[in-house]
Amino acid sequence: MTHALVIDDDPQICSAIRAWLELEGIDAILAQSATDGFEAFHRFNFDVMLVDIFMPKIDGLTAIKALRKWAPKIPIIVMSGLVPRHASQSGALAPDWFGEALALGASCCLYKPFQAEQLLASVETCVGELPSAPGRRH
Repeated sequence: MTHALVIDDDPQICSAIRAWLELEGIDAILAQSATDGFEAFHRFNFDVMLVDIFMPKIDGLTAIKALRKWAPKIPIIVMSGLVPRHASQSGALAPDWFGEALALGASCCLYKPFQAEQLLASVETCVGELPSAPGRRH
């Protein structure tokens, strides 16, 4: 069975992701903060991790840095509702959050809101055929 860690401060998004993953036979552990995600990471083995970029206290980019240090081979899917590289009212470009996440080691990106099919395609791309991808944690 494939095991996923979902780190997102929005309980509705966490619940939707869990429901979609579990329909495909993927066990999902939810964490509504990076700190809770770190605790879960150290308690369980995961095949894939989904991390929101914008969270209070410890943001997703900081979380990705830590997770990459602890587990360089577990795929990370980064999620955000902010359009990457959009122009502000002043005309200046916003930071490329997805680009930064990829540079830190994220495997792929999902723009919120996404559909179940997009989520599952990203997970399958990262871990291989679902739901029986082998564990990748060292």
